[in-house]
Amino acid sequence: MPNLSWNFSRSPVGGPSWLEYLRDPAPSRVAIDDPAAVVLALLDRLPASTLRLIGSRESLAALFASLVHPTNSLLDPSGLRLSAAFTWSRGEVLASMGGMLVPMDELMAQARSPAESVVVQLFQVARESFLESYFTESLEALDCALDTGPSLNVSGRLVWRIHLLRALVLLGSVDNTNPRLVNPAQAERSFLMAARYARSEYPLDAARALLGAGWAAYVQENGEPDYRMRVAMTYTDEAHDLDSELAEAQFQSAKFRMALGETDPALHSLRWLPVKERVLLLKAAADADFKRHAGKLEAFFSALREEQLTKIQTDVVPVASRIRQRMAYCPELAETQAAQRLVDMVEGAPDRGLLDVHGYLGFGYREDYQELQNSFFEARRTVISESIETGDLVDDAGVLATRSGESGLVVESVQPGSQIRERHCTAHPADQEPEYQFFNGLGEVITTYRGTPGSQKQF
Repeated sequence: MPNLSWNFSRSPVGGPSWLEYLRDPAPSRVAIDDPAAVVLALLDRLPASTLRLIGSRESLAALFASLVHPTNSLLDPSGLRLSAAFTWSRGEVLASMGGMLVPMDELMAQARSPAESVVVQLFQVARESFLESYFTESLEALDCALDTGPSLNVSGRLVWRIHLLRALVLLGSVDNTNPRLVNPAQAERSFLMAARYARSEYPLDAARALLGAGWAAYVQENGEPDYRMRVAMTYTDEAHDLDSELAEAQFQSAKFRMALGETDPALHSLRWLPVKERVLLLKAAADADFKRHAGKLEAFFSALREEQLTKIQTDVVPVASRIRQRMAYCPELAETQAAQRLVDMVEGAPDRGLLDVHGYLGFGYREDYQELQNSFFEARRTVISESIETGDLVDDAGVLATRSGESGLVVESVQPGSQIRERHCTAHPADQEPEYQFFNGLGEVITTYRGTPGSQKQF
């Protein structure tokens, strides 16, 4: 039976086992270097109605591309591709992050006896073997390290790393599908041992180990699925308690609760995902545990989208109104990319998906606002009886005022060493009285005056 989920799912009516899932050659679960390819693989699993609520293929591909940055936890440490934590929820990415990356010489400096020095050497062999996909050799070296006896137990800084790496071998991955190695039950125990030894000095790594224990409990095949699910949720919630910024724990908790039919607590977990991790909503939409409750999931996405549109209306539309008004007689402001993006978002918001709007509110709007706040324009305009009174703004924030035909030549001068940029937007109607304004890119008027251009340079 083919797996129709982006992620592994314990189907209540029967489905592939964890090992069969790992052996499935479907490209969507292989770590993919191209964010656009990840998007396409995900979107192929989405109903059209869900996709409309989340965003377009083009906008979601652009969103993924923007995530390729080393500071984002959804990426591997190189910052060059989405991590295994995103592409299949748990995996070898844990072996190359946090405390697992500590150099061998640092570990060797912590050894207090010849026996511990041997253990460090065995761990290094196991780590190198793991990263080279020699999983059998890696497990053998780890077991030898654990067989060194009581002296290892006093070296907590090393022992948790051994247990965590051993757990990753036993859990399996898309690269490690050897049935003689893959054993989720043993992986669960090793994850718990890693968390136990790491908790005091390395709480973030302990949280990741508990998250792995939760996943290992979830994928196991036994006659007590509900009990295993409860255990999996307990580990996952404990991981989130240790590291409140571990967004994958919120997703995993929501997934497990969805599998048990606890939809409201599950969606509550998704509701409070950190802003930078909201892309996990796309992962949820393509997951079979969520798809079983498609109606509630789509209602949840729709409510989130309406919430974001309300924020656009409240926070962004008034700013866009002022900008649009000033654009009418200052073409250079109209050519400013930050201003264009802000106004375009307002005008196109009703047709945009949840992640499009949320992505702009979470990141783009703050940057555009700051850029426009720091920019200054000096504009010459004419005062006519039909025009808006000097300095007034549009009262109705829901209407983006448009004026045309009033602007002509734009002249820009930049004072050396000054951060203030002078833009002169000139109009040429005959027999009309000119006035000058200094305003910023947000359309906020700083001063209005009559006189010669540039006479208010101090602004």
